[in-house]
Amino acid sequence: MPTSTNAKTSIGCSLDLKISDVYTPIAEVTDLRGPRISRGTHDVTHLDSPYWNGVSGTRMAEFIGSSIVVGEDVTIDGNFTAAEHTTAANCLADEFAKVDPSDWRITFVSTVTTYGKTYATFDGILTSFEPSAQKANPQQFSATIKVTGAVAFADAIA
Repeated sequence: MPTSTNAKTSIGCSLDLKISDVYTPIAEVTDLRGPRISRGTHDVTHLDSPYWNGVSGTRMAEFIGSSIVVGEDVTIDGNFTAAEHTTAANCLADEFAKVDPSDWRITFVSTVTTYGKTYATFDGILTSFEPSAQKANPQQFSATIKVTGAVAFADAIA
């Protein structure tokens, strides 16, 4: 018998920047993508490979995983609001003065965890911030964060 889905809407997800040991939400994010975690492979087929020497009747290559690449970008879009300007935009602008990575956290809404949230925490460097204002459209912004090091996924504990 089919089971119903555990899929959740993205409402309630957030991107937070750690400021003075407190995660501060980047206000009014409308789109959040990343971090992308990827891995390459190496072909390690050799002359005695069990699938290459014809034992199986078909020649197939053998592969092993290479280094995990977590340095893919996190990209965000949002509404550029007064509240955002006094907190997040100023914080994002301050990020350009930093050489070292900052602590970031993405909150995902979940139905299967005790507290209803899963966190992805990572270190990252803000590489772009672009506000925009177009005739008859809301003021918006786009930003890109370059992930450095590992991304840790964990369920909220409180």
